Formats: sequence, C-alpha cells, structure tokens
Amino acid sequence: MKTLLSVFCNEFDGVVRPVLAPLTKAADTLNQVSDKAALRSLLPTVLDVRHHLSSLADKVAEQQAYVLIFGPLKSGKSTLMNALSGAYVSEVTTLPAYPCMVYVSHADQVSFEVTRYTGESEEFRDMDSMRTLMEWAHNELAERIREVEGRAKQPPALSSGDADLRDAALSEEASDAPVSESTEVEEFDPATHIPQAIRRIDVRLPANHLERSSAVLVDTPGLYSRMKFGYDRMTREFRNTASCAIFVVKTDNLFLEQVFDEFGQLLDLFSRIFLVVNIDSTKRDLFPDGELGPSLETSDPDRIITAFENLSMTAPLKQAVDEGRLRIYPVDLLQAASQRLRGEDNDDAASSEEPVGLANFHAFQSDLTDYLNSTDYMSAFLGDSLRQARGLLGEVDQACQRDEVSNLASQVASLGTEAEQLAATEHAITRLEACGWDDCFSALGDDLTAIAGGRVDKLRDSCSIALADAVDEWFHQDSSFQDLIDDALRPLLSRAREDLAETARGVLSTVAGSESAGASLPDELVRDIQNVGLDLGALGRRSLGSIEPAQGLAGARLRISTEQVPVRKGLFDYLFFRGRGAVRQRLLGPAAAPSKLITSQAKQRRLGDPGRDALQDAIEDAFDNFFDEALDHLSTKVLEMYVVAVRKSVKTSLRKSRDSNGLRKATVDRKLEELRRVESALREVSSAVDTANASLLELSTRYGSTDPSLLEQEVSEEFEAELAQANDGSVDAEAEGGEASAVEPTEPSLSAETDSARSES
Repeated sequence: MKTLLSVFCNEFDGVVRPVLAPLTKAADTLNQVSDKAALRSLLPTVLDVRHHLSSLADKVAEQQAYVLIFGPLKSGKSTLMNALSGAYVSEVTTLPAYPCMVYVSHADQVSFEVTRYTGESEEFRDMDSMRTLMEWAHNELAERIREVEGRAKQPPALSSGDADLRDAALSEEASDAPVSESTEVEEFDPATHIPQAIRRIDVRLPANHLERSSAVLVDTPGLYSRMKFGYDRMTREFRNTASCAIFVVKTDNLFLEQVFDEFGQLLDLFSRIFLVVNIDSTKRDLFPDGELGPSLETSDPDRIITAFENLSMTAPLKQAVDEGRLRIYPVDLLQAASQRLRGEDNDDAASSEEPVGLANFHAFQSDLTDYLNSTDYMSAFLGDSLRQARGLLGEVDQACQRDEVSNLASQVASLGTEAEQLAATEHAITRLEACGWDDCFSALGDDLTAIAGGRVDKLRDSCSIALADAVDEWFHQDSSFQDLIDDALRPLLSRAREDLAETARGVLSTVAGSESAGASLPDELVRDIQNVGLDLGALGRRSLGSIEPAQGLAGARLRISTEQVPVRKGLFDYLFFRGRGAVRQRLLGPAAAPSKLITSQAKQRRLGDPGRDALQDAIEDAFDNFFDEALDHLSTKVLEMYVVAVRKSVKTSLRKSRDSNGLRKATVDRKLEELRRVESALREVSSAVDTANASLLELSTRYGSTDPSLLEQEVSEEFEAELAQANDGSVDAEAEGGEASAVEPTEPSLSAETDSARSES
C-alpha cells in the first residue's frame, strides 16, 4: 500500500542519496592527497557526513524505527535486546566491549557487516570469523589509545625574556617547592588516529518481532568503560531523529548519581526515553526471624521506583517524567528474555498471574510499540529527517568554506604556473643540449689572436735581448756549443713557455670571464640559458681552471744546428783541403752532439763577428718560430681545449638541471593533478548539495503542514499527480524569483479546508 509517508520517503531518498556518490568521490580523492596536514584534514569530515547521510537515507527509505539502547556495562542491555527481538543476540552484542554501534535487524539469514571510519565495509557469514576480527581490532584499538594517551603535548616555546623570567621564578621558589610544567593530553579521535577502526556493525538475523515492527535495535558501547571516547560522535547520527532511546540500569545502580551523568544529553537528543530498571526477581532478603524471603524487587518493585523519583531523581528527569517524555519500567529482563526465547510470551496485556517485574515488560513493550506506531512518531520522523538532512548538508557547506578549500583555487593556479615554467625549462634544456656550441665560440679565436698578439710581441722583444746577452756571454766563456743550448737557450725557452702559459691564462680570463664565457649567443639561446639558470661565466672559469694552456708547446724544441754557424779555415785546413763541414765538426763537435769545448780565444779567432751575428740570427729565428707557433697554439689548440671543457661542463650542468627539474616537475604535476581532482570533486559535492538543499526546501514546503493522521492513509494516482503539480508550481515560483518558506513539519498545522481536501483525496 502506497501511503503519503511512503511517498515522502521515496522523494526524500531521491534527494539525499545522489549526494553520496560525490561525497564518496571526494573522500577517495582526499585520501590520495599527499599533503596530509592541509586538505586531508577534510577527509574525516567528508567520511563522517557521508556515513550519516547514508544511514539517514537507508533509515528513511526503509521507514525503519531506530531504537537506541544505552546503559552502563553489565546493566542488561544485551538481555533486553534478546527480549525485544525474540532472538538470541547476546553473543553478537557482547563482542569484546568494542566501542562501536551494533545495529540488529531482521533478515532471513545471519550476516555481519563491518563498516570502518574510512567508509570501507566487509561482510561475514559466521560468528567465529566475526569474533576473530573483533578480538584483533580490539587489541589494535587499545594499543593505539595507549599510544595517544601517553603522548603529551609539549608546552609552547618561550622567548628569551620569558625564559629568563621563568628561570628567575624557579630560582626563587626552588627552596620552597619543585615547579613542574603542566602538559596537555591529546584527545583520542578514532577518525583521525586510527581510521581503519570499526565504526559500526550491522547484524542481520531471523527475528520475527523485529520484522513485524520494522525496528532496528542499536546497542551502544557501555557507559563508563575505558574505551568510551567521543560519546557525542557515537550518538551524533541520531540527533534530530524521531528514534526513541531506552536506558537500562540495574536496581543496584539506580541511586548512583554518576549513572545519570549522560542522561541530560539523552533528554536533549530524543523525544521519548524509556527507562528500564532491570530487577532481579530471584533476589532474597533476610527477615527479622532469620528466614529468607522475597526481596522488595520481587514483591513490590514499584516502591523502588517511587523512592528513586522522590529521593534521587534530578529536576530535568522529573520534568521529563511529568511531560511524558520519560517513562520508567521495573522489569525482570532475564525472565522476560527467557520467556520470549521459549515462545511463551504474551504480547497482550500482562496476565494477573505474572510477576510484576515480568508483567511490566509487556507494558513497556506495548508502550514502545504504540509510540513507534503513533502519529507523533511519524510526524517527528518526517520533520526530523528533513532537519537532519539539512544539518548534514550544512556541515558539508561549512567544510567547503574552510581555509583549505578557499585556498585551493589559488594553490591550483600557482601550481599550474609553476608546471608551465618547469615545462618551459625542460624544453629550454632540450634546445641547449642540441645547441652547436662550437659555432658560438668561433669568434673567440679572433679575439684571442688580437689580444694575445701584443702580449706575445712584448715577450718576443724581451726574449730577444736575453738571447743577445746569452750569446755574448757564451763568446766570452770557454764552453761548448751544447753548453750554450743547455745552459742558456733551453732555460730561456722554458721561461718563455711559462710566460706564454701565463699570458694564455690571462688572455682567456679576459675574453672568457664574461657572463657568456666568451661565447657569441643569439637572443633565443640567452633566454634559454636564463630560463635554465645556467651560469656560463662560472662554467667558463671552471673550464679555464681545468686546462693547461702550455700543453702542446712542450713539443716545441729549439731548432738550432751547428751548420747555421759559419767558421773560418786555418792554414792547415787549407793545406789538408778540409771542407767547412769538417772544420766545423773539428771545432764544435758532431752536429748531433756539439759538445767539444771551445776556448773564448778560439771562438773569436774561428767564429768572429760573422759567426756571432749568424748564431744570433739563427737563435732569434728559432725563437721567432717558437713564438709564432705559440700564438697559433693559443688561438687554435688552447681555444679548442677551452671549448671542449666548456661544452663538457655545460653538458654536465644541463644533465643535473634536467634531473632536478624533472623531479620537481613530477612532484608539481602529481600534486597539481591531486588538487585538480579534489577541486573537481568538491565542485561536484557543492553542486549536489545545492541541488539537494533546493529539493529539501520543496519537500519542507509541501509536507511541512501535513496533518500527521494523513501520513498512513493510502494515496491515489490523482493525489500523486496533485503532488507533482504542486512540485512544478514551487519550481516555477523559484524560477520567477519567489521564495518558499520552509515550515518545520514537527507540528501538524493543516487548516480545516486542507484537511477536508486531503480526506477526500
């Protein structure tokens, strides 16, 4: 049968459920973000809202009544669930005191579905596997809680002035008492500290009583257990819902104030609370005559409730009782559960033969059933579902307005600009690697020749004077021609080489020490160098230090032969018809080793001024050839060595730049892709939320003034057409700029005319 309530539930599901997919996508993208301190901080909120919206959509779509059961540990919550469901669920609900919500509902086959804070879920078919998982999860959670509890936040760092004041204060009080700095303990939050923790367990099993009522029993973690954390988080999804709550407490704890510490919060959360006082009808008391007889719990449990109301009940609880929002039932839960499981229960009014504690269970069950079937509950169910949905969507809006999201667009733009710059740098590196660097240094040879020519000429002139002095000195000494070469000319040649090497370094430093390292660069190449950050000047100086300019001049030998020196013949030379070669050899020694000692008188007599001049000219010619070769060496060989060294340095530098640029580009591209996915996902979430909010406003407008008594009436096709037409009208009004007012559907307010029209429909 299609009722007005079922029509609303279908429409509500069509509004809320489409938001889940964008939230799931957003959660997946946020989970992949590497920046854990910023955007990933949104993940717990997204997962939390998605979880609550999913639970709300399921509840409304299936028109389920959630009945939450609270109470201290060992108060009888599991026994109550056995009694209400008519099935043995104690084994499920007592899984090792794990702080999660357990949802118990009817199904033809037994199954267990575990949902984690990450949103992931897995299903089990047997209790043994479930118990193994829970024991492992319990140990993991306990270890993580101990770790967080043992980690204290350090006090904030003090400035030097504050530190001095603190030290002075400590010094003054040292004799009185030790001073300790307080630490703040970090509050444990499973969504942050252990997202893989279990958040919810759905237990489905054959339970006919639950099937008939469409109720879902929700077992909550026992109050005052060590693992009680974030109690608000556990009950949050039931805020603003029409679900009722049951609070179970044993008579032994009924008068303990701490048992009701959380009760004020429950009164704010739920429109109806049933307080079940778990009595033990087998308990015995000692009578004055020494006999044992029925205790007060067995004979008259109502007196215990009266004493509680008169002596221990707080003002808020008393007010809730007076308003009918809180009802108290003394029930022997153990007996009630036993009777229900044996099939001996009577859902009608309790018989007069039943014990009071057992009869009260039927009264409690009847009142609970009546409330869940009441128009008050259905009206609250409709209105509170709308209110909860708007509240959850509002949380999404708030999350999307956080600084992390507000700065997302600027981060994406900044990373996009950086990615473009890195791509341009990569292309610049490729062009520089393909560049013909030899052509860029072609003009450097001319510059070297022009600058070095004058310096070489100065070296040539100074060397010429030194050569003349060496020849004069040799003519006045008793020494061989080889001595002239070894002792005078070779040292002069060595010093000339050193001077030339220093000259070469100086010349190269002049032309290669510029920002371009002496290269002639086109404008596009200059831009690429600047883009890459290549310091050609530094590479040029480094390359200059890695070469030896005199290398290659070492092979330049002093080419002076004795045949270049004219000698005079003596009388005997003519008599014996000696040729000049023979005379020269007799005077100077063999041409290959002219080491024969010649006296200064013999030099004057046999060589004379013509020999001196000829020797001087030969030596100067040899040194001139050396200097000419050195100048050519400087402008060709040394330039070639320099260019090779620069090219090698540039290649090495470009390889390092490519590696570092590639690493940075990969990081930026990855992060940019992550943020773009997050940005796109959040846009989809915002769009889905806007659409859902608009649709919720329409639902509130159309159902806000519905008479609760009409919610269970069957609707006809004509009535559905009327709803569709009203829906179209509200859309047109919005399109024309009109504003529809959302009426909270918690109070029936239909006019008489509307009532009549609805009834006729």
